[in-house]
Amino acid sequence: MSFQTRYSAMLFSAAGVMLLSMALATAAARMGQGSGVIAAIEPASQTVMIEVPLGKAKLTVGGPLSPKASVKKGGKTVRLDNVRVGGHVRVSWRQTANGQEITQLETR
Repeated sequence: MSFQTRYSAMLFSAAGVMLLSMALATAAARMGQGSGVIAAIEPASQTVMIEVPLGKAKLTVGGPLSPKASVKKGGKTVRLDNVRVGGHVRVSWRQTANGQEITQLETR
């Protein structure tokens, strides 16, 4: 195998690894999780807003529950109207074209 062929193959492989890394980083940036306090709940539209502390600042995470979202209280699956404003929760979400979508909500 000539030097030029090996060099081209190495560049092609490096470019593939770089593109895969960028795709994974983009996917990771579109998802998040944290712990915070429920600031608002709208059971009729299945929407919730959580204030997640980030050092001295707060991140507001809010949006509708995804159709496959799990809502748990004390380890048991419950409906959204069983959690309360002011309650401490662990939340997972994903960023969509329309904003944030809640994928998991857990409280004690």
